[in-house]
Order: sequence, then structure tokens, then C-alpha cells
Amino acid sequence: MRLEKNGRLRLSASDVANFLACGHLTRLDLLHARGELDPPYAFDSGFEDLVRRGEEHEKAVLDSFREAGYQITQIPDERDADAASATLNAIRDGADVIYQAVLRQDPPDGEGPALYGRPDFLVKAGLLPAPDSEPRPHELHYEIVDAKLARTAKARAVA
Repeated sequence: MRLEKNGRLRLSASDVANFLACGHLTRLDLLHARGELDPPYAFDSGFEDLVRRGEEHEKAVLDSFREAGYQITQIPDERDADAASATLNAIRDGADVIYQAVLRQDPPDGEGPALYGRPDFLVKAGLLPAPDSEPRPHELHYEIVDAKLARTAKARAVA
């Protein structure tokens, strides 16, 4: 969750999931985005190792797509609007795999929060088996494949 320069709230998929899991967590995230609250601790001794392992796993997934012969378009790390435009162009070009895509939707009326997402991969539907075995639509569409480990532990993920 972030406040943009124009004062508009920007929400990610994780923010929506956090809201569904716990309204109080959303309130705390909003206070943090406004600069009114700091997290209880700034450093986690296992965090750097978790990030390293997550990056290694993400690279392995990328390498597996390359080894499968898929055409991969990597979105450069640039301003969100430019990266979102590059993602849209890659979709229009029919790339097999779009790595580090940026998905952004501003509210049509200019009011309310903007939606933002940066999935690790967008994969053209049909290249991967359907997890639910349901037939896929015939028109071009993509599915999100997230390869990273979470940057923080989430209570709903603990068994």
C-alpha cells in the first residue's frame, strides 16, 4: 500500500489479500503508508537469506521457461507508467512469457485507489496445464505465475 504523489492510494494484490484476511492489518498498513506508524521492528535476521533464496528460485523458474523454448519478454525496471505500457505492448505482441510485468489500473473517474501489481511472470494461457482442468477461453489471455517467496510471513500461510 502506498500513497502516490498526487495523494491517491495505490493498492497491490497483497493489500487486497491482507484486507480480506484482517481489516485491522489494512488499517495499520494505511497508517504506515501515511507515515503515521512504523513497523514494530525494521530488521529481521532471516530476511536477507529469504530474499536470496526467493531470487534463486525465481531465476530457476525463468531458466525453466527458457529451456522450454518459450519466447520471453523482460520488462525493464523503469517508471511504473512506462513499464505498464511495455507490458501492454508485450501482451499485444503475443509474447509467450512476460517477466517482471507491471499491471496498473487507475480509477476511471480519477477518484479512489489505483490498482497496481508486479507479477513475476505473465504466461500465455495454454502453455501451462490448467490447475483446475477447466477449458481455457480461446482468445489470447495470460495467467499470473508468482515465483518469489513472500517477503514477510503471513499468518494465513502458516499451517
